[in-house]
Amino acid sequence: MDFEVRAVRPEEREACLELWCRVWSENGRAFFHRYLYADDTWLPHYTQVGVLDGKIVSAVQIVRRKVACGEMWLTMGGLANVSTLPEYRGQGFNTACLQRALAVMEAEGMDFSALGTGIPGYYERIGYTIFPLLEVEGAVRQPLPSGSADIGVRAARAGDLPTIQAIYADYNRHRPLTFERTQSYWRHWIGLSEESDPKGMLVGLDGEGRVIAYLCYNTFEREGQRYGEVGEIGLADMEGARSERVVLTLLTALCWQEEIRFLRAHIALDPEVCSALEQVLEKPIPRYNRGGMLRLLHRTELFQKLLPHFERRWVEQGRPAGRVGFETPYGPIALEGAGEALILKRMEEGEGILPQVHFFQLLFGTARPHHLTEDRAQQRFLDALFPPRKAPVFYRADGF
Repeated sequence: MDFEVRAVRPEEREACLELWCRVWSENGRAFFHRYLYADDTWLPHYTQVGVLDGKIVSAVQIVRRKVACGEMWLTMGGLANVSTLPEYRGQGFNTACLQRALAVMEAEGMDFSALGTGIPGYYERIGYTIFPLLEVEGAVRQPLPSGSADIGVRAARAGDLPTIQAIYADYNRHRPLTFERTQSYWRHWIGLSEESDPKGMLVGLDGEGRVIAYLCYNTFEREGQRYGEVGEIGLADMEGARSERVVLTLLTALCWQEEIRFLRAHIALDPEVCSALEQVLEKPIPRYNRGGMLRLLHRTELFQKLLPHFERRWVEQGRPAGRVGFETPYGPIALEGAGEALILKRMEEGEGILPQVHFFQLLFGTARPHHLTEDRAQQRFLDALFPPRKAPVFYRADGF
């Protein structure tokens, strides 16, 4: 038996597509085709394949994305299309592909890795950690509240795309976990182009008919009930009270037009969005989506990249003394503030080290220090390093 893991060869892309289509037949060929032929960032070594006696039996896809994190952009290595042909499973072929993919992302200096899965234990063994994201759902009020008469709502049109793109960029500027979207990305991943009207999208209009907001959704039936999911929302720059009215008007229009009785929102839970949801839902129920996983790709590199930002904020907050350690897949790392300097150093294993997920929660703003530690001095120290951010969101359309 001759097995090797390597980058896919140009002439093997069709064989790789056939493998993915066989393993994930519900997605269809077009879904996988874009990874190899329509991704601006694709390189052959981003597709790692396991080859047994000349046949591709396993594969892992790396997707390189720029992800917002406050005033910074980070480079994410997403793992997609992790698959092995059924008759070759249980022999370690896919694990070998995953290990090679990690080595590629490490060598290219990517800041962190992400994936979505229903089998987290499989990936925890190679250093990934569950990263829960808050969502809201609930039964829709009957009767529905009234929207604002001065805000129009209609289905989105192809000609709205440039405005929608501009709203997306502005609304999500500095918003943690949102992606930089190129024109190719809008076409092949988001499914929007100026050649056809988008499906499952409403836009909000001001009194002069200009697009000031958009909402993406899908609907489905379950046990005789009409369900709706809001997967993305974007608002032009406006004051908070008007933002709330715009969101409320879009949500009520959606529920009325589609006869939705139960609504789930996978969107950034800014205060005005939460207020609108409270008016539309009988009892908003918070729930955590635990399908996403994150992993650091080096012990020190991302911390070194963040250190100037940490130190600037630490100085602005009066240099509070403190020390915090975080687990990484490569061993613990510590940030220590003492005297005039903020120091980054490696640690030995021991007590008082926060798990890797806590670092990501602080970095992306899904938790504040008082949620993660009872130590008041450590809370003050972490508050100085990790400021409050815009409500984070990972849009479903950006899934990989």
